[in-house]
Amino acid sequence: MRRKAIAMNLRACPNSKWEKQLACLVDEKRFGCVYEPIASLTTGECLGWDALFRCPGRHYFQDVGHIFQAAERAGRIVELETQYHLLAISRAASNVAFRAGKLVLNA
Repeated sequence: MRRKAIAMNLRACPNSKWEKQLACLVDEKRFGCVYEPIASLTTGECLGWDALFRCPGRHYFQDVGHIFQAAERAGRIVELETQYHLLAISRAASNVAFRAGKLVLNA
C-alpha cells in the first residue's frame, strides 16, 4: 500500500521537479546519516549501531522512501546507496564510540 502511494506521488509531479531534486541530492551528496544504538533487551549493552539515511533541509521528497524510489526510477539507486554506505562507514570508522559492535546499513 505504501509503495503504491509513493509511486502515485512521483507520477503526479512533473518529472523535471523530482529529477532536479534527486540530481542535486546525489551529485552534491546532500544527505547524511544518524546512528541509533542497537541494545540488548536483557542486558542493555550496546551491540552495535543502525545507520539511518537522512536528508536535512527542505526538498521535494516527503520522506526517505520517496528519495530511494525516485533514484530507482531514474537509474541512480546503486549510485545513491553506494555513496550513502561509504559515508555511513567512514563516519562510523572515524568515531571511537562506534568501534564496539556492529554497524547496520539501511537503505
